Amino acid sequence: MLDLATGRDMPTSRQTLLFSATFPPNLQALLPSLLRTPYYKVEVGKTSKLRDETAIKQEVKWVPTHAEKLQTLLADIKAFWASFDSSSSSSSSSSSSSSSGGTEVGPAPGESPGAAGAAGAAAAAAAGVEGDQPKNPKKKQQQQQQQQQQQQQQQQQQQQQQQRQQQLQQSVNCHFCCC
Repeated sequence: MLDLATGRDMPTSRQTLLFSATFPPNLQALLPSLLRTPYYKVEVGKTSKLRDETAIKQEVKWVPTHAEKLQTLLADIKAFWASFDSSSSSSSSSSSSSSSGGTEVGPAPGESPGAAGAAGAAAAAAAGVEGDQPKNPKKKQQQQQQQQQQQQQQQQQQQQQQQRQQQLQQSVNCHFCCC
């Protein structure tokens, strides 16, 4: 479309908005001739890594019906994102409570099905909510070790989730200019 917009066909009293996932050098060279000065450039996300067009992964998926578009989109999003109800004791109860009003969710890729339950137990322990405390010192020590392991697992899960969020943000970066 920019091949047609050489400037001669554009009215002088115009507002021009350019949207692009990337602004390659040949498009950046056109900006001064297409936009009034001063023009504003807005970048969303970490754009320094996306200057090169090869950093963007694009996929085209043909979906036969309009109704299947949402399901296809949600399937793609689930690969990057998982939602857990921190108050539930296991991921299966999270799935059932979430699926009643929306899309069913479960453990994130690479996480065990009981990971959400372990995270919930660790959070409860950190908050001072205690269950049945054993009177046997060895059992108490074992329980403390289990809690430490659960906390470590929770920290690893949080790091994995942050990495997935960063990947998602990097894949949805957008640039646009307007004048």
